[in-house]
Amino acid sequence: MASVRMTNELRELITHNYRKQCQAAFDKDFDVESTMRKIVEDRQRKAGEDFRSLLNSARDFQQKLMKHEQAYEPIFTKRYSNTYGSLSRIHEPYSSSPITHLNEIDKQYYPLKKLEKMHIVCNRNRPMSQNFDYIQDWRGSYKGRWDDKINPPTDTWQEGDLYFMHTFETPVDFPVITHGDDASYDSTEDFAPSLTVGLVVSDPDMCDKLEQIPMAKQKTSDMVAKFKDFIDPITTLKKFLDDFPGGRSLVPTEKLQAMAAPVKKREVKAKVQPKDLLTPTMKQEFNEVMLESSLLGGNND
Repeated sequence: MASVRMTNELRELITHNYRKQCQAAFDKDFDVESTMRKIVEDRQRKAGEDFRSLLNSARDFQQKLMKHEQAYEPIFTKRYSNTYGSLSRIHEPYSSSPITHLNEIDKQYYPLKKLEKMHIVCNRNRPMSQNFDYIQDWRGSYKGRWDDKINPPTDTWQEGDLYFMHTFETPVDFPVITHGDDASYDSTEDFAPSLTVGLVVSDPDMCDKLEQIPMAKQKTSDMVAKFKDFIDPITTLKKFLDDFPGGRSLVPTEKLQAMAAPVKKREVKAKVQPKDLLTPTMKQEFNEVMLESSLLGGNND
């Protein structure tokens, strides 16, 4: 079994995969996952046939472009983040780090953006007619960092609004890409959320589920902190799996294959062979000795 070192890059990737597993588990425990699935399915359905046709066209385009690129790949020249000779508009990240949050085929060939994070305004006091409505330019009041003034909320804000952000384990197709943040550079407060584009949830039962998102995130953070304390001192992949057998699913397949490969013995070839040490005279004497030994039948004692 070959030894695979636990590099910083591998350690970070394993930790990232562990975080995803924990988040998915807690989202399921708190019933956040099913709630988000209902939202996505509802918005996809309400987007209509044109949206479904667009998704089908995008997937067909993805497969055709991928097939075309693979056929001409021997011609391409890769330099830094550019691939010269390629028909597509691919710009690979200027990094050797593995892709961790998007499927590589989607990243290179899928023409549409996928929704990674859902930004939500949750308020059970809003009318049910607003449930799953899109909302733009939303922000509550906040105290300015430099002028020390209280900035009023936007017109889209209502009393009782709560901001939540959910990260999908696998990015999803969605009619719009939501965008927001839970902090602001010009606010004195650490938590000062704002939305450029978001979604309203006013269904009371759903609000109950979504209010568990911070709890799920906190539990995930606590587990990841413990995991980092565990994995940081480990120097080899074998040691990690010996101590934590359940972590096998967190390790990239190629690393498991590299560890399972038989160890190749290192052959050290002498720079100088014994025959190279013989002068012409010594070679003659050596040959005469070998000939004499052969005629006498060697030393049988």
